[in-house]
Amino acid sequence: MCQTCGCTVTPGNTDLTHDQQGRAGPVIEVLQDLLAANDRVAVHNREHFNNHGVLAINLMSSPGAGKTALLEATIVALGDRYRIGVIEGDLETDYDAARIRAHGVPALQITTGTACHLDAHLVHRALHDLRLAELDLLFIENVGNLVCPASFDLGQHRNVVLLCVTEGDDKPAKYPVMFRAADLIVLSKADLLDVLDDFDPARAVSAVRALARDTPVSTSWPRAAQRPERFCRRVPPRLRPDVCVSPYLCESRHCSMISGSRRRLAAFAVAYRSRYSTVSHSGTTLLSMPASPSPASTSRTRRGLWHYSMRSLRSSGSPSMRYIRGFREGAAAAALALLAAEVSPKREYHLMEFCGGHTHAIFRYGVEDFLPSNVHLVHGPGCPVCVLPVPRLDAAIELARQPDVILVSYGDMLRVPASRRRSLLKARAQGADVRMAYSALEALEIAAAHPERQIVFFAIGFETTTPATAHTIIEARRRGLTNFSVFCNHVLTPAAIQSILDSPEVREWGQVRVDGFIGPSHVSAVIGSRPYEYFAEEYQRPVVIAGFEPLDVMQAIRMLVQQLNTGRACVENEFTRGVTREGNSKAQRLVAEVFELRPSFEWRGLGQLPYSGLRIKADYANFDAEHRFDIEAHPVAENAACQCPAIIRGVKKPTDCAIFGTVCTPRNPIGSCMVSAEGACAAYYKYRRGAVQVAS
Repeated sequence: MCQTCGCTVTPGNTDLTHDQQGRAGPVIEVLQDLLAANDRVAVHNREHFNNHGVLAINLMSSPGAGKTALLEATIVALGDRYRIGVIEGDLETDYDAARIRAHGVPALQITTGTACHLDAHLVHRALHDLRLAELDLLFIENVGNLVCPASFDLGQHRNVVLLCVTEGDDKPAKYPVMFRAADLIVLSKADLLDVLDDFDPARAVSAVRALARDTPVSTSWPRAAQRPERFCRRVPPRLRPDVCVSPYLCESRHCSMISGSRRRLAAFAVAYRSRYSTVSHSGTTLLSMPASPSPASTSRTRRGLWHYSMRSLRSSGSPSMRYIRGFREGAAAAALALLAAEVSPKREYHLMEFCGGHTHAIFRYGVEDFLPSNVHLVHGPGCPVCVLPVPRLDAAIELARQPDVILVSYGDMLRVPASRRRSLLKARAQGADVRMAYSALEALEIAAAHPERQIVFFAIGFETTTPATAHTIIEARRRGLTNFSVFCNHVLTPAAIQSILDSPEVREWGQVRVDGFIGPSHVSAVIGSRPYEYFAEEYQRPVVIAGFEPLDVMQAIRMLVQQLNTGRACVENEFTRGVTREGNSKAQRLVAEVFELRPSFEWRGLGQLPYSGLRIKADYANFDAEHRFDIEAHPVAENAACQCPAIIRGVKKPTDCAIFGTVCTPRNPIGSCMVSAEGACAAYYKYRRGAVQVAS
């Protein structure tokens, strides 16, 4: 292993890197300096890519998994439309670079000697020998290794990890750092599944999901080009090539990426699927693309994939839908930004986005870059994971430790830190039976399969997920599942908004200024827009309910600015395609049947809020885990170094926290705002960390 990434520092010799007082020695200091220097160069590399409109993709896998074969197939599929370049990384030889050059594509070989990964410095040197102005796509094939490459940012925009079926379906569990870093996971050489009986794609996917990651997992058939009749049989004839574009690779990871690169990344996904049919071992289609793209898709004319998809849909007689891609259109976003002329230079605008989904959309798509300097976005509570108090999580861990209990939870909750550095994931590692589910109904199936065990569903969420929990409890009664119960932690959005407006930071001390709110559309689809009218009338704060696409957010900001300029304070609905004033009455009836208001519920960062949470009604007490197990939440002190409570209230930003990005990272989260998929700290770390490091 190499001497540059800490491979030689192991639990067995880590004492050699510290002095007698336990302080980090020179080895640790060098490694920390190395990673910090690498990240600075990675930011510089990314600036090169962005300035030239080049999309950079980092391919990682173990040796021999098929990275070069995937590149060759991509070049064949896309070479007539996009200018492609490749950087190859190997310990020795230039065999792979020679294979790429044989296709007429520029390829640079980096030989690392004893280093088991590429780093940003090596890539930066290679960039000086590449003409980025003549490229659209740059693929970086990393050294074959499932450990170190995941720790070094090269300046890429996306990570694609190949998992070869000959390696075993337990690799994501054994190498979690690599697979957590992946934006797409490809099960390669899947034609060998016919002769392998020890690799189950479902188990591989389950191992990825156990990491609390929703990374797409696809299966490739590398011999499809040699067996076109088999390949075509695996593609559903009803699926059109122009409609099946990548939903998870169409946007840039970094807010400064231009829309052209986003289109190129989506085109890469289309080309990848056109070469590799994506079906599971059982024949169930996961993602599929025809082997031959349509004439329009092979045109050298550069055009947005959304325009092409809509045109093809209309020509095929299908209804035109503009629910997602049209709200990410770069040209429309630029046009909307021109409306900044409506912003008055004589005043400041402080607008709070309540939901973490908006926070991530703002950073992911660079919404702040379009806004005038006097329009300030304040980050609110974020998500239910962020505001769940530590005592409630401690109680869930204690439940899970009981020998006859299976605790079922959404994936976000597994890695949230509790007191004494505990978490549900660590409890599972210590023997507790903790399982992740995508739906509350999955917990019912577990209860039916294990009648001898007590199944507790750890229910958490705003009003969005509450109806599903209510339906699950009703279904449990109907099916007579007496071994099923729910640990209810559902909370209510309006109560938190009122708490923020009544807080001394807003009303008395002036630490937080909030002129208006961007309301969450998913919550509002259930409760409607009417509950927000109280805040507009009582507190004279306008509210605009917005979707989570970048244009939704920008349009909501514009609507709030217009209200503030004219002195109005009312509730407006930007997300008319999904929200009404009355909301979803059927979902509301379900909730009203099963749940009732708690007199008080604790929110992390906000304290005890009256009538802000839900509990299970007495009629359904048999399914209430708090009643069945006599759960008590004992107060515990927050980690003094963690600023999550202040960040949740909008008093501080993640960069105001001394441990942000150093001690506290997504791999080692100290606070819930870092581990949650919608937390403000996670958003800053993922999309803004490089800019923060350069500024500091």
